[in-house]
Amino acid sequence: MIQNGRITINEREAKTYITMLLIFYPVYMSSLAGFFMPNVMYMLLQMAGVGLFFLFYGKTLRISKSKVWAYGYAAIMCLFILYGYAIYPYTGLIVYCAIILLFLAGMNSDTWQRPVMNIIIVASIVYAVSTIVLIFPGTAFYSEHIASLYPNNYGGLVGCYKRGEYAGITGHYSTNAAMMVNGLIPIVSILFVKIKTKESEKLKATIVIAVLLFCVLILTGKRAHFLFVLCAVLVGWFFYQSNEKNRFLKILLIIGGLLFLGLIAYAAIPAVNNLISRFSNMSDDTSVLTRYGLWEAALKGFSERPIFGNGWTHFANSIGPSIGYTAGPVHNIYVQLLCETGVVGTAVFVSFFVFMLILTVRQVRFIAHHKREVPRNTQILLLFSLLYQTYFLIYGMTGNPLYDIYEYAVYFTACSIPMFYSGRRSLMLQKTVSR
Repeated sequence: MIQNGRITINEREAKTYITMLLIFYPVYMSSLAGFFMPNVMYMLLQMAGVGLFFLFYGKTLRISKSKVWAYGYAAIMCLFILYGYAIYPYTGLIVYCAIILLFLAGMNSDTWQRPVMNIIIVASIVYAVSTIVLIFPGTAFYSEHIASLYPNNYGGLVGCYKRGEYAGITGHYSTNAAMMVNGLIPIVSILFVKIKTKESEKLKATIVIAVLLFCVLILTGKRAHFLFVLCAVLVGWFFYQSNEKNRFLKILLIIGGLLFLGLIAYAAIPAVNNLISRFSNMSDDTSVLTRYGLWEAALKGFSERPIFGNGWTHFANSIGPSIGYTAGPVHNIYVQLLCETGVVGTAVFVSFFVFMLILTVRQVRFIAHHKREVPRNTQILLLFSLLYQTYFLIYGMTGNPLYDIYEYAVYFTACSIPMFYSGRRSLMLQKTVSR
């Protein structure tokens, strides 16, 4: 907060940011997280952060009888994850359960989600600027000073760099793309709300940041992140305009405009040409063809234990290595859920995904009809939640967002927002709520 030209931070804000910096350390640090401290150490700090959060805000956290179903979902999800921990002990699975506990806390607190958004936006800007800066020195500099930090993926990083698929300072170009998406979605949410509520404060800066992150997302060369974040933005914009006429026509015009600009960029900008060319070459792409084999192996594992599955992380620890694949998850969260949690676990997780999305859509439709009454911060939070959930669920068909902490932690944060406002419609309309 700025008062009389001085930056001031009250005690509550300081506590919130400290706990969020601890809990979300591997989210904003991404591939660099392990360079500054051992993995076990920062996982312990994450759990300590969750403990501090409950200590600081314990008085405001209470069990809501109307949301008892959410506690049931969380308990069952944690049981499946802990069952995996019993078979394949890994501290990260305990952290996963701690993140789900944070989601439950979010049902009675809306004080921590915006700080998380701010943290990942700042981190995304840092990664974006780093990516652009590292393009200019050339392959030799990148190979010696950046790719060498990741010996397990050194060849892949250098190869991607030469093809114009930039990983920046992360350990993989997919990771860099995820960092761009993590920052782009909240920035776009802020931008949408500012445009629709005619808020001109720092609008130009918001546009510049959005353009920066989007351009670097293109520079990563990641098809899925690029396509699915566009889908999420269109979905969010569609429901946020649900009170306006001709919204279908507007969406079609936007899509047409994007296609037109894409064709121009394809002809004039090498990075765009490279990205779009990857779509046309999918039938021959070995990374795509490999995934078919992974899905087949995971479904075979599912057929062996179809009811409760083989245990969380079973694919990465057992099935993957048995077929010569050691890179981790299946690249399809729904197939992996079947393999590791069976029909029962998959039904729990997927029904949770669907219910949260429906709940959020309803709330965004509500604020669309009450833009003047609903506080700007509330609109931003709910729009961010809808965009991120949409991206997460679509990307889950070809990626691993349910298993990568820099995505699943943000997803559960996004889910906590509509849960807080569920049953609190009168609160959403209070102009006195902090903006």
